[in-house]
Amino acid sequence: MVDALPADSFDGTGTAYGPRSGHITGAVNVPFRTHVDAETAGFVDAETMRSRLEASGALAAPSVITYCGGAIAATVDAFCLALLGHTSVSVYDGSVMEWSADLALPMTNPSSGG
Repeated sequence: MVDALPADSFDGTGTAYGPRSGHITGAVNVPFRTHVDAETAGFVDAETMRSRLEASGALAAPSVITYCGGAIAATVDAFCLALLGHTSVSVYDGSVMEWSADLALPMTNPSSGG
C-alpha cells in the first residue's frame, strides 16, 4: 500500500483524516506532491518519478493500492505508477477516512509510539 499524503500525516503529526492519526500499517509513504513541480504545477520528469517510486519499493511490488485521505491525492501516485508501466494499480476509494473509522483495522501512528 502506498500512502500519498504528506509525510506529517503519515507519521501522525499532521492532519488526521478520520478518528485516528497515522497510516495504514504496512504502507509506505510517497507524498503525491513529490510528483508535482511546485513552480509549474506539472508532473516532474519520468526519471524523478521512477526514482521516488523505486525507493519506496512500490514500482517493484506485484500489485499496489494507493490511498490518501479521501482518494483524490492517491490518484496521482496511481497515475505515476501506471505511467511508468506498472500494470496492477488500484486506488482505495474509501482511503484512510474509511479505514481509520473501523477500530478493528490496523493503523500505525509513529508520533504516539504505535
